[in-house]
Amino acid sequence: MINEICLKFGLEFLCPIIQRLPVVLLYGFLFFFFLKGFIDFLANFIPQIETLKSKVYLPLAKKKAFKKLSKQAIKSDIKGGVNTAILKFASEFPMGWLKPMEIEWVSNQSSEDFLDDNEIVIRIRPVENQNINFVTAVYYFLRKSFFPKTKRIIPESHLEASVLFTSRKIIQSEKPELKNLFEDYILEPEVDKNVKILNILEKYENIDKQGFFTSTFLREIHAVASEVKWTSMRSEMPREISEILKHIEDFMDHYNNGVKQDKWTDSIPAELWTRLGPVTNYGFLLIAMPYKVTSGVNAYVNRAKNNIQNGIVRLYVFGAESERSFADKVIKAIEFQVPEYKLTERFKLSHDYRGGVGGIGALFVKR
Repeated sequence: MINEICLKFGLEFLCPIIQRLPVVLLYGFLFFFFLKGFIDFLANFIPQIETLKSKVYLPLAKKKAFKKLSKQAIKSDIKGGVNTAILKFASEFPMGWLKPMEIEWVSNQSSEDFLDDNEIVIRIRPVENQNINFVTAVYYFLRKSFFPKTKRIIPESHLEASVLFTSRKIIQSEKPELKNLFEDYILEPEVDKNVKILNILEKYENIDKQGFFTSTFLREIHAVASEVKWTSMRSEMPREISEILKHIEDFMDHYNNGVKQDKWTDSIPAELWTRLGPVTNYGFLLIAMPYKVTSGVNAYVNRAKNNIQNGIVRLYVFGAESERSFADKVIKAIEFQVPEYKLTERFKLSHDYRGGVGGIGALFVKR
């Protein structure tokens, strides 16, 4: 039993010593291994524990007797850091996209080494500069996570650009000191392969300033890809993605021009509040808190009912961070007073439709 425990934790060199210990100390070691197993279990659900483990292992790894802990320490440091950073953004993305990551060490590094069909496992090669492993793990984790079951239908330029854009956004937010490393080591080589990515990245940057990249764009092209998977429309995905992106840009342009004139509700043409596409259709509902809250809630419920009558299958409801409480009331009111719509997702926004930090969003889908 002792041999099995030592082998499991990479401490087989201690087996002869442990086996000669008095019974009391032997039970002490067994308790230590049990505690370690319990902490490892918790680390699967709480990424910060993985980072804490690395702070314990790394000093020990510097000791000659514990050199075999080095890889485990570095693995915990990268795994905990990446999971902590990425899961902060999980609530912005479509439900189920971002899950905790596991790391495996490999001797050779290739695209195949990073991917596994059954679970999110990132396989990376040990290198001296662990910052490279961090930015690499973020990138390949997102590459694996984005567009589950529709990845092959999304045009490569948009798939690559969405992963690169989000990777840079996460790294810049959580480890800004690694932004240049990511751009040199990951972004630049991908741009060299496909220069079209630069134009797409610029458009993503623009619509993300008001929260439309994660809230609407990613969700809509994933929904379209899911619908066309087994139809002839599959070949139309590049055109459909371009049309969705253009619609969002036009909507934002009219909104922003209206804000400058202090009359944004009148500046957006009626046809831009919705998009009736060949595969899916969607509409926008922007919540602004009125002076009379009660009547204001009813006004938004009525707009949701109008969307149903006009055949809008997917309704995106957005609220500003400063008016989150009122936005919550509107979302709940639509959920209970418009039974034709089902509330399928509530999500956070990095920026609201006004361009402020934070925000709240919800997606209603026609039953």
